[in-house]
Amino acid sequence: AGGLIRGTAGLANFARGLNPQDPYNMTHPGAYVMNLNSTVTGLVRMSNDPVGTGKAMWDGFRENPTEFTARLIPEALGSKGMGLARKGLGAARRAPHEHSPGEDTRARDDLDRDGPQEHKTENKDRCSDDTDPVDLATGKMYLPQTDVALPGTLPLVFRRQVESGYR
Repeated sequence: AGGLIRGTAGLANFARGLNPQDPYNMTHPGAYVMNLNSTVTGLVRMSNDPVGTGKAMWDGFRENPTEFTARLIPEALGSKGMGLARKGLGAARRAPHEHSPGEDTRARDDLDRDGPQEHKTENKDRCSDDTDPVDLATGKMYLPQTDVALPGTLPLVFRRQVESGYR
């Protein structure tokens, strides 16, 4: 029970240490930045030396298996588990795109082939008389622009026509 309590307290302290709105962190910005630096350093060290990290965990388990297991429960759900979840989501993101039979994937195929830029319709073909991107009535010039392109199984692309001469 002691390890479970210490593990939960460690998780709460970890969360408080990363919260910029925590009263202690607001009144002690130097300590807050130092804690952030220590957290990043620990994550980098853990990713650069997984064998050393595993050895340190094994040594902790051999020293006191009961406390190690009890502390592992809240930490697996919290600070340590976040890294595992992030790795799992990253693996899912890199997985090949699979479509169910009969699924209409034309938009996905267009994005894979052409990228997030404009598709199929040339800018000059959007308006008559080959005057696009210049509006003959006002003399303003409009150009295509892609603001956001988020890849994925269901890609999201925001496009617009932008006036080239801002006043």
